[in-house]
Amino acid sequence: MNRSRLISIVAAIALIGFTACDPEGNGRTPLPADNNGGGGGGGEVNNTNAPNEDDTHGEDDDVQITDVGFLGGTWRIATADGEDAPLAYLDFVHDKGATTATGKFRMGLVMGPILDGEVGDLQSATWAGDVITVKWNPTVDEEQVYTVTSTTKTDDDTLAGTFTTVDGASTFPVSITRVIPPDDTVRNDDPDAPIFPTE
Repeated sequence: MNRSRLISIVAAIALIGFTACDPEGNGRTPLPADNNGGGGGGGEVNNTNAPNEDDTHGEDDDVQITDVGFLGGTWRIATADGEDAPLAYLDFVHDKGATTATGKFRMGLVMGPILDGEVGDLQSATWAGDVITVKWNPTVDEEQVYTVTSTTKTDDDTLAGTFTTVDGASTFPVSITRVIPPDDTVRNDDPDAPIFPTE
């Protein structure tokens, strides 16, 4: 057998083998069907890792959206003696029509540098008859509760009121002002932004 004939036979065998693996003649080897969604085949794909669309898409039918109440957002409490020194910032979660709210406080400089920047949860907050009453304690003394009560509602963003410590050692008038975002949108659309504004 001469060499050229041997090369022709090998080429023919290779061509037959290639055609057997590629019956459609498109240059691709067909993949077998599997049940894991990984191949092309013609079998059904059964991907057990895929989330159930009913659990992840759309809103539940029984979800009720509640409008934000008057107190919702951040308020600045400051001295009303002309110096406008920040006593505290109060951040409220308040549902429309509710007489109570929850929230957090951050202390300012008025009660001294030792309390400046102290944060915590409000003990109570009420809004009834255009009067706000808020209680919180920024100290380690459980009895040292601070109270702000409004006396006058100037407009929807401004109240006048009184600050009092539980022992009555400090009592003075305060201004209570809503903190309005510069672009008049949601206060904190940046998840990394602080809850309270800085001076």
